[in-house]
Amino acid sequence: VRIAETGHAPSASGTLTSNRTGVLRLSPSGLAGLDVVRRDVSRSVSGGRTELRAERVITVGGRNYTSSPRFADRLPLGKVWVSDTRGNTRWEVLLGDQAVNALEPTTLGLLLRTAKHRLPYKGGVQYRGAVTLERLYDASPSFRERRGFTLPAETGRLSVKWRLWLDARGLPARLVTEDPHGEDDIRYTGWGTGIVVTAPPADQVVDVRALGSG
Repeated sequence: VRIAETGHAPSASGTLTSNRTGVLRLSPSGLAGLDVVRRDVSRSVSGGRTELRAERVITVGGRNYTSSPRFADRLPLGKVWVSDTRGNTRWEVLLGDQAVNALEPTTLGLLLRTAKHRLPYKGGVQYRGAVTLERLYDASPSFRERRGFTLPAETGRLSVKWRLWLDARGLPARLVTEDPHGEDDIRYTGWGTGIVVTAPPADQVVDVRALGSG
């Protein structure tokens, strides 16, 4: 499936906008691979615009490969990609701060069970509702995996408002969420296309452990 996502979050100087585009390869056990480009842009209250980050992440074969300006001053000559098996999980690379994973059957089931509104949509259905982070934590393995700790009670009471569009086949077409940390809008297209995710050329890759700290 292909994704196109835009997220907005308040920042000290204005608004941080994150855009992700790319492809996902899914399997019965979950996310098998991804190739996603992320661009972060800061917009000040006065209208100024600053690009903070533009990076590409490929995840395949249990490794993350990242091409990013944040590594530029430490990369050996001829190296473009940094490889890592630690740190970010596959879902964390994809979802970032997004709490709701509509590609996960248990999470999708929770949304449908807690929906307050059901409306027709281009042969499919649009659902609307709200869910607490506590219920989401209980239902979503990827949410627990990315957080890596028990959810504090005061945080668990926070609510996420959501709108979900399913196409005529019952597959996610769009998900919009809103919580105290911001808003996120992700669209899914091209379900079932023959997506192949491949690792970068080995001679362009350096292991993150070889870069040292910094």
